[in-house]
Amino acid sequence: MFLMNCTRPDIAYAVSRLSRYTHNPSHEHWTALTRLLRYLKGTMDLGLHFAGYPIVLEGYCDANWISDNDETNSTSGYVFTLGGGAVSWKSSKQTCKARSTMESEFVALEMAGTETEWLRTLLVDIPLWTKPATSISLHCDSQAAIGRAKNKLYNGKQRHMRLRHNIVQQLINNGVIALEFVRSEKNLADPLTKGLSRKLYTLDEITYMGVEVEAASYESLANSLKPHEYPGRTQGRNASNLELAKIRMQCVHKIRASQRMLGSRYHFTYNL
Repeated sequence: MFLMNCTRPDIAYAVSRLSRYTHNPSHEHWTALTRLLRYLKGTMDLGLHFAGYPIVLEGYCDANWISDNDETNSTSGYVFTLGGGAVSWKSSKQTCKARSTMESEFVALEMAGTETEWLRTLLVDIPLWTKPATSISLHCDSQAAIGRAKNKLYNGKQRHMRLRHNIVQQLINNGVIALEFVRSEKNLADPLTKGLSRKLYTLDEITYMGVEVEAASYESLANSLKPHEYPGRTQGRNASNLELAKIRMQCVHKIRASQRMLGSRYHFTYNL
């Protein structure tokens, strides 16, 4: 739980799903927990890294409408990046029952919008931050949800969405958020809401969140390489050798991420 909340957004969905069955776990849940621990053991060198650029706060939100037979509520997820790394993320079960994909996406949009307002207020309180604060780009992969948010007309058939619609409308009118469309494969919040296949869940998904291998791991790997493994390793060429070690380390973690990928639709996620 500490890793999920502080340094590892890539396991947020898996931990969120497993925490729903703590009162009566079955053998499948223990198997899923074992897979999660194996994944963490194989990616111990991963952690949040901030490059300092771009100095722009961006948000991504997504939702997964009822995907399991034993679930009646959808799952919401959002992630905010700043300085090349994730600063806020969440994967949780929605408290209301959405009757369509658009409604589940809109609930996630409202939750992410509330978090955007809080983060924007926090940045304004920083003395060195640029003032006045500009609108925060909030990316969503649902054109229907974006269109519903920008539509000022109220439909009486969706009373359960009226409060959330008013909140999003107020955030847009006040210049707090600016809704933008993003394709699902480019949505960083996609791994926080559902189990993805091996083709969709790659190392790039978590790299864009700022989850990378520590620099100390590159150094230790470079020092442990044998001369015949990289013929170019000679005195005075440590920099190039370090780059080769970095590429090798990334390949190793990419293989591990694909083999022990969390939430694979062919493994434990949809069997919980």
